[in-house]
Amino acid sequence: MPHKKKPLFPKSKKNKKDIEPYPSIKKIPFIKKDIEFDCPHRVNTGSPERDRATKLIYNAMIKAIPNPNNVQKIDVLIIASSIEHNIFRNSTCLVNNYYKDQIRSRVFNLADSNNPEFVNGVVNGKISPENAAVMTAEEMASSEKKRKNAIELKKFEQRIIRRKPDLIPIKLDGDGSLGTAMFGCGPTVWIEREQVNKFSDADEDYE
Repeated sequence: MPHKKKPLFPKSKKNKKDIEPYPSIKKIPFIKKDIEFDCPHRVNTGSPERDRATKLIYNAMIKAIPNPNNVQKIDVLIIASSIEHNIFRNSTCLVNNYYKDQIRSRVFNLADSNNPEFVNGVVNGKISPENAAVMTAEEMASSEKKRKNAIELKKFEQRIIRRKPDLIPIKLDGDGSLGTAMFGCGPTVWIEREQVNKFSDADEDYE
């Protein structure tokens, strides 16, 4: 009886059901599509979040230049990268809530069509990347916005805070009355000048 030859590739003892299927595409983690970025130089900070933040700042700034050439694009990217780097450093080198809020604030103000002064100042170098990274919302606002804010603040102060010339110190009597007005022996209170004039007129009528 002829001897059977052993197969070169023996069959596996596992059942077909036990064999793990090849991982399907659906199991691969979904990666968000990157934002539009038109620049001859690539961004590579080593962090996808920081790369995205740099591109957002760049896109907000590049709109201030009509038909930019490649040299201008690279210059703007250098500024955007420096702004992002300073924000990252100020957030203790972490992509935390402070970092995200600061990035959103820069992008919003740089892209604001009603505030060309800020973005032009950053692009032209009048505002350094270091300063742009730490400026407050009030500092980034346009001149017109600052003027309106100053008017509103002045109105608020006039409503809440009384100016000293409009108030006169009055000495109360020991029982807390205004019997002798200016010459009481009790505590001092501040009363509006108009009210003091009313008291004076009443005293003259009484005499």
